[in-house]
Amino acid sequence: MSPNTNEITVTLRQIAKMIDHSLLHPTMTDADILQGLAIAKKYGVATACVKPYAISMAKQELQGTNVLVCPVIGFPHGNSSTAVKVFEADVATAVGGNEIDMVINIGKALGGDWNYVTDEIRQVNNVVVKRGAILKVIFENDYLNEEHIVRLCKICSDIGVAFVKTSTGYGFVKQANGMYSYKGATIPHLKIMVEESGKGVQVKAAGGAFQQHDAVSPEAVEFSALRSETWTQSKTNDANNIIRRHVTERPKDFQLQQGNIKSKPSAAETELISLLPGLGPATLLVDNYFDRIHWFILVFHQDDFRKKFQDLYHYIHFSSGPDAPSRGIGFIAVLLAVFATSLHHIGATESKLKSHNIDPQELKDRILAVLKLRFLDIVSRGSLEVVQFCVLLASYYLYHGEPGMAWPLSGSGLRVAQALNLHRKMTTGDPSDQALNQQIQDRKRAWWAVYEIDTFCSMLYGFPLGFSDSDCNVKALDPYDEYSGSTKESRQTRGPSLLFYKCSMSRLSAIVKSALVGLYGTRHDDGKRTNNPKGLFDKVAALNGRLQEWHRSLAPKLRFDGHDPLSEVQVAHDRERTGREFEDYLFRLQALSLKLAYENAKILIHRPLLSFKMASSTSTDTTTSKTDPFRLAMQECREAALQISKVASTPYLLEASETYAISQAPM
Repeated sequence: MSPNTNEITVTLRQIAKMIDHSLLHPTMTDADILQGLAIAKKYGVATACVKPYAISMAKQELQGTNVLVCPVIGFPHGNSSTAVKVFEADVATAVGGNEIDMVINIGKALGGDWNYVTDEIRQVNNVVVKRGAILKVIFENDYLNEEHIVRLCKICSDIGVAFVKTSTGYGFVKQANGMYSYKGATIPHLKIMVEESGKGVQVKAAGGAFQQHDAVSPEAVEFSALRSETWTQSKTNDANNIIRRHVTERPKDFQLQQGNIKSKPSAAETELISLLPGLGPATLLVDNYFDRIHWFILVFHQDDFRKKFQDLYHYIHFSSGPDAPSRGIGFIAVLLAVFATSLHHIGATESKLKSHNIDPQELKDRILAVLKLRFLDIVSRGSLEVVQFCVLLASYYLYHGEPGMAWPLSGSGLRVAQALNLHRKMTTGDPSDQALNQQIQDRKRAWWAVYEIDTFCSMLYGFPLGFSDSDCNVKALDPYDEYSGSTKESRQTRGPSLLFYKCSMSRLSAIVKSALVGLYGTRHDDGKRTNNPKGLFDKVAALNGRLQEWHRSLAPKLRFDGHDPLSEVQVAHDRERTGREFEDYLFRLQALSLKLAYENAKILIHRPLLSFKMASSTSTDTTTSKTDPFRLAMQECREAALQISKVASTPYLLEASETYAISQAPM
């Protein structure tokens, strides 16, 4: 604890060990639960709260980790008889439950039948402790008043339960107007529970603690790299400029002061939320994005994005109304940028959207118009999600003919990325710190996406480069990123994964950037080139050598083969592909994208030599062609142009036409 009692310093790992990861929604399938358990393992949370039938599944999936299994009984309303709750608790602990969450009989508490409530808690606690587990008693505070909470704390303290918890997440209170309200964990209730519980009883904020504006949660504080406090921290003494403390460990970023906590959504957040379509069409757009666009940008992890997407729509469904707490504008802006990009490449999904009474063009135009108007509200947040938002929109405008929009967006994303130190290396620290390792991969993805968009803005339209490579020491992307669901099989076989594309494109971007600086920078005028052509020859040769080495290092699946047979039937039915077939389809499109980028980079590198116009167009001497740098440059540029033309004549381009792979064609 800081000397200032209003400040608290925590790490992501410490936060994770305070969390019971809830996998209790009634609609969750086994696949959903398995996905949730994977998240629990990744972040190293305290427990995974599961439905009783899923205990064995959770025990198996969490084997070898320090994440405990926490089944729930009498959930979510506490209406089962005492005998049933005791039986449930006995079975749940016998088959592997380490902690038991039990909901009290709320009606009995409200009716003042404290003997019943006490006897029930005692019986359940006895059977749980006998099995070597612990009991956590859920009050469901939304239904209770202060006197009820105080009495329950005393009962639990006298019995000696391990924890008291605020809520289930399902305690919706019906209002006079027919709407439902829900608060979950609040500071006033938590203060009461801490003050009234015995020394051996711990208190857990639960059931909405990470959404409620006045919850004791670091996520309730809106972090921004643009806050002045971020830049008043003492400088690191590391000679290599390695970021020793990741963003979420800076003391100033977690000030739990009421003035820093937003109780209600801002006007900008409200307006952005109003643009979101219903869950059905929204899911169609998200699925379309990950089928056609994600694998060519890779600015975030798919599993994390989908989880945030589901959480946001759950919040919208259950917490709408004038008193709803703020969710923060960052992810909403990212989601809208995803929608806009997806709508541009909607393909056959258009008819499905129209069945929901949605006009794709009208929705896209409306989203882009509001994002433009609210741009400053979004960018001023200064978060990782702001970087992702800028990359998505900058790439959209860059590859669809609006460079005047792309470059300012790219520049804004770059500046926020630099403020977040995304361009600097982070130490991995404890290898078991899954939360930190995940954060490192998230940051690297965002940085290399910024790097790529800044480079291609300069390559395609001549805009100035935004930064120097000498100021960056962030590591390259990991083609076997363990936090990407797409690499599970390739990590085992060490075969190529779909992430190889982004790794290859990032390395190509670095070569292109070197060419832009070395051949087209402001210090290289035509007069100097004329007086010292050998210096130019050497630079072109060195850059071309790097380019050829890059091309030789490509995985076979990423080498474009225009002669590989591809029937029109295959092209027409690309949307029906699943599993391995769909992965091969993506590899083909990624290979096409890299092919176009490679040929354009070849032209970029050799083009300065064409300005001398010293090659003889009539010479047929092959020996001269190999030694004459001017003629060699002309041949390289001509061959590259022909290769691009050949790509355009293959059926692969038709395959790419409905995906983001086509974005490379204008290069």
